[in-house]
Amino acid sequence: MSAEGVDHFLHIPGQQALIRSVDHRLATMLPETGGALQRSAAAAVRRGGKRLRPLLVLAAADGQNLETALQAASAVELLHLGTLVHDDIIDHAAVRWGAPTVSQAEGLARAVLVGDYLITKAQAAAGPDVAQVLAETLAVMCEGQDEEAAVAYDPDRSVASYLDSSRKKTAALIAAACRIGGLCAALPAGQQTALEAFGVAFGTAFQLIDDLLDLLSSEEVLGKPAGHDIGQGVYTLAVLYGLQGPDRETVRGWLSHDPQHHPAPAEAARVLRRDGSVDRVFDEITRYNERAVAALSPLGHSAAAGALRSLPDTYLTWAMKRLVY
Repeated sequence: MSAEGVDHFLHIPGQQALIRSVDHRLATMLPETGGALQRSAAAAVRRGGKRLRPLLVLAAADGQNLETALQAASAVELLHLGTLVHDDIIDHAAVRWGAPTVSQAEGLARAVLVGDYLITKAQAAAGPDVAQVLAETLAVMCEGQDEEAAVAYDPDRSVASYLDSSRKKTAALIAAACRIGGLCAALPAGQQTALEAFGVAFGTAFQLIDDLLDLLSSEEVLGKPAGHDIGQGVYTLAVLYGLQGPDRETVRGWLSHDPQHHPAPAEAARVLRRDGSVDRVFDEITRYNERAVAALSPLGHSAAAGALRSLPDTYLTWAMKRLVY
């Protein structure tokens, strides 16, 4: 089911009905009766995703202007899925959500077109104001991905570089989803800014957690390859901390284009847990989660604020149950 797992960490009134409404809109935008490209795009949409970003739009909108918010939420999800198709090309990924990626199943050329098609359909589905936010966000995401590629296989990558690219490539769209929900609800500018700040902080924690899952979980649990980052030269926060710790020479020895040097997942987890690097990442996640909750103070005690305040910690709890090592 496309929204598997969402109930464990986000709770808004009528959530399942809202997910079904988003899925119905996505199916209407991409009917399976179209041409070959549209059918491929429709299949990519059907295959998976937690529908977290559209639910963030709807949570932030807090039941206001529901039809507008549902349309915007669907556009955000199309953009997200289009970028994932492109990510899988960049990462040479063969599996996502337990199924072959578009690039694996249909080739690189078709995958490029499917990603482009989904992103374009997102822009077409959004109203002018939402489309502007999505366009600005996509540009930031591209910058973040490019910055990460520029430091691939660089053991001297700085923590600041890692956090900046995480904010851009992941947190930017989560922040945009929250901002768009406030925009749909016509909230005051200060509350829209608060929602966006929540999204930046939670989205950064979300990427930190995703990177730990890559290090400490398994393909069977995640539905996509684990232990992928080190092999791709993407040195995430636990590894960067490991390069500063007592086992720095061991960690540096892993960092190579040559797969023979890459550690087994259990070995990497053992070393980075032993030297405290994993704990330092959890501390950083906690700090970002606290920032996210604090950012919501201008929203007072609204239902939207209540649902969003609980999200950072419940998502972390949900993710920790998926750790294997």
